[in-house]
Amino acid sequence: MLHGGFGTVEDFSSQIPILAKHFKVVAFERPGHGHTADNKEPVSFVTMSEYTSISSKRWGLGRRTSSGGAMGQSSPFFSPFLDQIRSSAWFA
Repeated sequence: MLHGGFGTVEDFSSQIPILAKHFKVVAFERPGHGHTADNKEPVSFVTMSEYTSISSKRWGLGRRTSSGGAMGQSSPFFSPFLDQIRSSAWFA
């Protein structure tokens, strides 16, 4: 699950328990958001997609369903790892 441009994983506090009954749920925050240390890096689709791809590879997620809202959900489509996305679900 990918939070929006200025969100946190807590944006999904209602959805995660329900989805976890049927899926392996991985939710993380981009550096500089939520529970992570602040940084001066600009928020962009490119940086969010890079963090998503790096984290997914590190955790061995392989092909996956990507879900989230706004900017976070859009970022996988800016990634060179687009072939790792099986399907996509958007939350408003």
